Amino acid sequence: MFRKIGYYLVEEGGSPKEQMPIITATDCICNLHPKQELLECSKELQELRLKNRLTTDRRFQTPEEARKLYNTYLKNNKKIHLISISIKERYLPILKEEMEEEFTLVNDHEIGSLIGYDLLGWDIVGFHSYLCNGLEEAINRTYHIQYNKSGLIENKYEEVKEFAKLIQGQGEPVEWFPFKVEQYQL
Repeated sequence: MFRKIGYYLVEEGGSPKEQMPIITATDCICNLHPKQELLECSKELQELRLKNRLTTDRRFQTPEEARKLYNTYLKNNKKIHLISISIKERYLPILKEEMEEEFTLVNDHEIGSLIGYDLLGWDIVGFHSYLCNGLEEAINRTYHIQYNKSGLIENKYEEVKEFAKLIQGQGEPVEWFPFKVEQYQL
């Protein structure tokens, strides 16, 4: 079973090698919102941070909190998407150890649309993407990654798990995890 760890407001970025739009939960490729300047001047966002409703990697605990920020400050930016990332329960103990106090699970029941899978690894205050490290090349030597229009992996989840195993110990000094990515209406 997949468990949701949070919601992100992601401004479409571009894959460094594939020259395609991508929607991912990493600041290495996409702009995650709210940006630091907005965090510093918004009392409401500071309150969310204090209540652990908004994490240092800009992960919201509910889609409603993310939508409120979008509608208040960002609604003119049509490149922003509301996504969640989810991980299989078997990976939770390792992810929890990696993320320490930033680890959260979301218990809301809003269903999003599956838009693909991603390979992410946690490093101190946020996720890294396998794309930041050129690890798609290592994967493509053994497998064939299929990308969709969101720049995410559209291979079957079982294959994506194998991709994560293959790249362990490469790129950033992180544990690579296969995540399910869903999108929600703003």
